Amino acid sequence: MRDILSDAIPENRASAAASLGLLVEKLGEDSFPDLIDSLMDDLRVETSGIGRLGSAQALSEILSALGLHRLEDVLPEILTSTENTKAAVREAFINLLVYLPATFGNRFQPYLAQTVPRILAGLADEVDAVREGTNSFSTQADFQPPCELAELSSPTTQSRRLIFYYRSWKRLSSTSAGRFVTVQWSWSEL
Repeated sequence: MRDILSDAIPENRASAAASLGLLVEKLGEDSFPDLIDSLMDDLRVETSGIGRLGSAQALSEILSALGLHRLEDVLPEILTSTENTKAAVREAFINLLVYLPATFGNRFQPYLAQTVPRILAGLADEVDAVREGTNSFSTQADFQPPCELAELSSPTTQSRRLIFYYRSWKRLSSTSAGRFVTVQWSWSEL
């Protein structure tokens, strides 16, 4: 099944990833003791971009199957890796962040404030492949209420910024040309 994660056909990769997630959910992580570490290592390899996509998708499915506690175990490493000096590694881990909201659904909402800035930072990346991977966020992101707005606190100001997620987000990302898509106002205007 791991070989199918490198298949050129996206539907095959998605099926293999979902199957791995289901296997881990039903049989437990103990039945696949090195799988998460192995998939994380796959994301750091600079060979096949398709293979990294499949590994990111599988890792997302597996983490979703194991629950939020397991996500919390690996999230710091994922976030750190989005700033790696190697573009292929940044791209792979940003793609993982793109897949996570889709697999976790509304359970992922508490993590948006940590993950969305990393995804959006990919829009300004100097490497085309990283920007293209980030743009896939517009097709992957299909948040259902209450995940339409993520409140993000700015570390440098007391203001609040809201990033809108909606089905036509692609228009914003295509006109932003590598800029962060933020809207700023006070809560009284809402």
